[in-house]
Amino acid sequence: MSSSIDYLDIAFVSPAYNEESNIFPLYEACSKAIKSLEIRNKGISIDWKLIIIDNCSQDKTSQRILELMKKDNKVIGYRNMMNYGPDANGIHGLKKIEKEDAIIFLNSDLQDPPEFGIDMLEQWIISREDHDAVIARKSRSKKERFIIKAGRYLYYKIMDFSNRDDSIVADFHGFGCYSSETIKQAIYLWDNTNMNIRCCLASACVSPKIVEYRSAERIYGKSKYSLSSYINEATSSIITSKSIASKLSLRVGVIGLIISFIVLSFILINQLSGNSGYAPGIATVGLVTVFTSAINMLLLSLVSRQVESQNNGIRRRISSRRLK
Repeated sequence: MSSSIDYLDIAFVSPAYNEESNIFPLYEACSKAIKSLEIRNKGISIDWKLIIIDNCSQDKTSQRILELMKKDNKVIGYRNMMNYGPDANGIHGLKKIEKEDAIIFLNSDLQDPPEFGIDMLEQWIISREDHDAVIARKSRSKKERFIIKAGRYLYYKIMDFSNRDDSIVADFHGFGCYSSETIKQAIYLWDNTNMNIRCCLASACVSPKIVEYRSAERIYGKSKYSLSSYINEATSSIITSKSIASKLSLRVGVIGLIISFIVLSFILINQLSGNSGYAPGIATVGLVTVFTSAINMLLLSLVSRQVESQNNGIRRRISSRRLK
């Protein structure tokens, strides 16, 4: 612990949808984690709050949040006027922060353990390490099916390829401990690009510390994600990533030019040596087609890069009310 730290203002931010059974356990886990932090660091005055954003749940999530708010004024709840999707709901919650020293962003189903969020906080702020965030990467289960592992590996490889400026952290889902400046940058990226929330958070970090954690089993409720929803999310992420069009078309164009050059060189060498039985025809048409397609792809990469540099995402405005 650094003796220069005497006060910490912490915010847990948790998006929720149909999590009525998890709201009270989430609050208890956050409270327990804060008490543990206070015991380990008795010289520090700690203020904290739990912000929960209900994404227009169909169950009693909002009622449970209201019950907690009556029990403890550290709990702040909002309810969206409609379901805007998990990414928009998460960012909306992050927009509710003020001037906290640290923001712990986690899911409300307790698969992101609040106590691990506090551990990340200690690794960062208490030790005064030179990071602007500590982000958590899920450790992969040995029981996971091969096709899921292969799909995840391919997804992160494509995302890393298509992101021009930053590397995408594999198995990072948003769970982490962030500075307020990092969150502001993530919100800016959300408002001005088409990136999903995890890419915005990862790209907003300048010097993050990356730690691994094992996701807890869901005790109450059932996950809203199915195989098709994971595929849709992955497809959307790839399509809206920063540089997929320009980088892919550039690679295809360069490969096409190289193939054309190799084939043309082989034909010319054989022609000059007098050993060629080559006669113009379908092969020539094919070679010309490959060459012109390669040129077109290179031109497309230039146009795509220009569009990418000017592209601003337009996000839907989120309307919510504070629970009272």
